[in-house]
Amino acid sequence: MTWKKDVEEWFSADRVGSNWDRMYTQETERLDEHNFRRRRDFALQWVDKVVGANGRVLDLGCGAGAVLSGLRSAGRHCIGLDYSQDMLQFAKGRLHESGSAADGLIRGDAETLPFRDGCFDGVVCLGVISYLQNYDNLLHEITRVLKPGAPALITFRNLFNPLVSDPVVALSAGWKLITRGQQPGHAGFGRYLNPRDVRCRIEAAGLHCEQFVGIGLGPYRLAGRRLFNERGSIKVSEQLSRAMTGLRLDRFLAWQTDVAMFVGRKQKAPSGGAHVHNNG
Repeated sequence: MTWKKDVEEWFSADRVGSNWDRMYTQETERLDEHNFRRRRDFALQWVDKVVGANGRVLDLGCGAGAVLSGLRSAGRHCIGLDYSQDMLQFAKGRLHESGSAADGLIRGDAETLPFRDGCFDGVVCLGVISYLQNYDNLLHEITRVLKPGAPALITFRNLFNPLVSDPVVALSAGWKLITRGQQPGHAGFGRYLNPRDVRCRIEAAGLHCEQFVGIGLGPYRLAGRRLFNERGSIKVSEQLSRAMTGLRLDRFLAWQTDVAMFVGRKQKAPSGGAHVHNNG
């Protein structure tokens, strides 16, 4: 089964699609959903800060349209692309509810984007790379459709978060690494990724990583057993995050968070252009 079929089935209205739509409609108490809403807010603030008012933005993997509707409400020119038809329907409904036009929604393949080179002033890609077996093509496509000097926000679930959040899991992973050379991993659809590997791949695709940040700590466990309920986990996560930020430990914080985020920027062409000498 290809990743496209997996995505279509997993994000259908009968599976998790309706959960994603609900999560952005109301405040829920689950820590991971709280983190995803904070991720949405970060993306909206990020676009407001780094993309010019008249800039054209691509929401790649727009899902239920939480970021897309926020950008449209702020008067932004934003295109939403997703492979799941059900998620696009949720996005269309959210745009209608917010009073925005429900155009600019495209069903498309993240690995072969239906846009010309250099046509976007910014790209937001939240969580998509966690659902691709090999996301190199997606990263190259992001670079291709960005204008020179334009930025992209790329987020994913952080492999180190489960290890830091449960000392027993961390010890088990360390033992497997020492005795078998087995790297920590996360089975299943929507896998957690190693930020080091993600950064290398982003830069190999032609984007310069200029910022690494994260959202959400925990949920803290001991041998798989949660130490706090959902509401308590949110409170602990927020308090610890504020404390670390106050101590200027933002980079250390990012390595531990549930949602990791890289800001990459497409390099500008050298001024004056290159000169080719033909000695033949």
